[in-house]
Amino acid sequence: MNRYDDYFQQLNQLIEGKNESELAKILRYFRLQKQVDLACRDILGQISVQRLLNCLSDLAAVCLEVTYQYVYQTLVKRHGAPLNSIGQQQHLSIFGMGKLGGRELNFSSDIDLILAYPGKGETQGNEHGEKSIDNELFFHRLAQKMIRLLDKYDENGFVYRVDMRLKPFGSVGTLCTSFDAMKRYYLEHGRDWERYALVKMRVVAGDKIEEMKNKIVSNAQEKALRDNLKLGHGGIREIEFLVQTFQMMYGGRMTELRGQSLLMALQALKEKELLSEKVVNMLRVNYLRLRKIENAIQYYRDQQTHDLPNTAEPRKALLVALGLDDWLTLVDEIKRLRFEVAALFQRVFATQDDEVTHVDPKKLSEEYWLDLIYQTDITSNSAEIIARDFVAFYQRMKSHDCGERYLIRLNWVLPQIIAALDGEDNPVKIAKHMLELLEAIVDESVYLSLLVEHPAVLKKIMHLFMHSEWMTRFLCTHPRVIDELIHESHEQAAPDADDIRTELRDTISQSVGEDAIVKKLMDFKNAMMFRTASADLQNTIRLMHVSDQLTWTAEAIVEVILQLCQQTLWDKYGQPTYQIGDKTHIAEFGIIAYGKLGGLEMGYKSDLDLVFLHNSQGSQQQTNGERSIANDVFFTRLVGKFNNTISMLMPSGKLYEVDVRLRPSGASGLAVHSLSAFANYQQHQAWTWEHQALVRARFVAGGKAVQQGFKRIRQDIIQQQRDNDKLRDNVLTMREKMRKSYRRPAAGMVHVKHGRGGVTDIEFIVQYLLLKHSKTYPHLVRCSDNMR
Repeated sequence: MNRYDDYFQQLNQLIEGKNESELAKILRYFRLQKQVDLACRDILGQISVQRLLNCLSDLAAVCLEVTYQYVYQTLVKRHGAPLNSIGQQQHLSIFGMGKLGGRELNFSSDIDLILAYPGKGETQGNEHGEKSIDNELFFHRLAQKMIRLLDKYDENGFVYRVDMRLKPFGSVGTLCTSFDAMKRYYLEHGRDWERYALVKMRVVAGDKIEEMKNKIVSNAQEKALRDNLKLGHGGIREIEFLVQTFQMMYGGRMTELRGQSLLMALQALKEKELLSEKVVNMLRVNYLRLRKIENAIQYYRDQQTHDLPNTAEPRKALLVALGLDDWLTLVDEIKRLRFEVAALFQRVFATQDDEVTHVDPKKLSEEYWLDLIYQTDITSNSAEIIARDFVAFYQRMKSHDCGERYLIRLNWVLPQIIAALDGEDNPVKIAKHMLELLEAIVDESVYLSLLVEHPAVLKKIMHLFMHSEWMTRFLCTHPRVIDELIHESHEQAAPDADDIRTELRDTISQSVGEDAIVKKLMDFKNAMMFRTASADLQNTIRLMHVSDQLTWTAEAIVEVILQLCQQTLWDKYGQPTYQIGDKTHIAEFGIIAYGKLGGLEMGYKSDLDLVFLHNSQGSQQQTNGERSIANDVFFTRLVGKFNNTISMLMPSGKLYEVDVRLRPSGASGLAVHSLSAFANYQQHQAWTWEHQALVRARFVAGGKAVQQGFKRIRQDIIQQQRDNDKLRDNVLTMREKMRKSYRRPAAGMVHVKHGRGGVTDIEFIVQYLLLKHSKTYPHLVRCSDNMR
């Protein structure tokens, strides 16, 4: 039995009948046990370096395979097996790259992976009534869960750090992609270094289809095949690809381009003036001549080859078949033919990122765009406005040094946009916003590639642009969220607080350094806001759930930033401690949310009303590090660092604005208070409106001692006995004072929030009734939001 089979058999026996948490623990111990065994053999000189690296690679492959099988079966039980159009069951293929692909893994190497699945289809559902989902969503969920099981760091460590950056489109691409999309990526978009990386590509788990890998590699490396008439630079395949490109771009509206014959398609391209007569003639002549030479090569020994022969006998046979006498004459002819094709191919599909090209002059003409738009049912007036907007867009692109790759992809996307405008109620508005989006991603053309790869996303974006100005502005400002539309699923239940917290942890798990983590937090917040707003716009989520999603997202981010800031200060000063009697305690810190966050009613533009508390007391209140400082200084610096971090200005904006005016004594008060000082203030100095605010306050992050202490204080204050007449007068006085501070709306208009009978009046009524009756009905204190 080889080492892989041995590992596989052992691990399968260990996990039989185990649940997910047990699987995670077994995987971590199994990997550690086998690595210790291999390390001992290495130290004792019982294993060669090559054999050691092979065993480490086999160990990783087994852990991947076992994890994949477990997660696959778990999802099949829930959704049914993923099937293709003819009912065949589909599996994920897991490609190892780099050291794993080359079977050269070190003890602590990351594992570089690319994940791919066969193609479109859907799951068959199950007997419990679970709906089927499409294969893309099935395999995306599988990939997320599998990576989390392997990569997540818990009390038992991790199995392997998983690096997915080599996947198509890098960090902004989908976790897994279909085989066809993968092949297209490497042929059409892949950079040279990405193609070189495929040399070490190997199927290590999932569906073992080496033939697929070989196909992808051969396609991706075709430019290196210099003597290959079909796949080499300027060869037959490039002519076919050029023609097929125009068929894909214009065949939807021009039926003449839908034929399978390349020569007939070339004739149609000339008649429709999509290619000049000179270019069409060159492609036809060169195609036929290269085909003739290809056939003549294959006459020799009836071999299916496209390579020029490199020995004397087959070269002589080729010259005879072509009626030529001199080998160098034939070589020069082939070079000329391929050079002409390659030059055209380079103009249309260049692969160098740093090259800059000029905008095609014809695209600065309104007539050019009108010719395309008039092939739709868009009205003349709208067509003229859209054409002017397109020309203005290209004028701006002319003054901006766009990379050639951007302009190439733009040539693919714009005809799709025009076609998608057909049938829309307001094509002018949508076209204008689409051009704004394209301009926003001019320096990040990878997002344009996502639109090329996922045309259905264009329709989703247009729907958002049609129905929401806020979504339009948000998408143009944060184009990274385009990826959210690719994975959007209305069947998927809205995540709860734990789901959001787990997803955020996974998102930042591989980030190193404060700046990188904060940037990831910003991306996560934008993605969650966009995901929620999209569901809100399409009425697939209830209003209260919208607020819940935004609230839980903010909570999760507050937790992470607090932990990040605490750890930084702990490393510098040690942890804050205090002494009661002869016993030393760790002082804890907590964050109390008021307002929208406290009341679980966050909106898309809400800021955070926060109060900061700690439980330090007694004597010796100072940190325990070498650079010891007083606890009050430590907590003040912690609050300052937290506020600076969460409101840090980044290119994409701020995470959140923080409002601290609700703390004791307002903006002039201390940055942070002890629990005892907070309780004393609330009992003896706070105004009635501050007790109203306390109704909507709750603990959101920090230590449990602070959480429990604040809960007791809030309950005691809200439930205290009050004079009802005085309470009513204080609430009414405060409400009237607030009403006078807001500008009155224009005549005939009503302010929904601050006007009489508006949202604020409802909030005051709820707070008044709760303060009045909570002494009699203590359960009223339990919730901090108005609805509950």
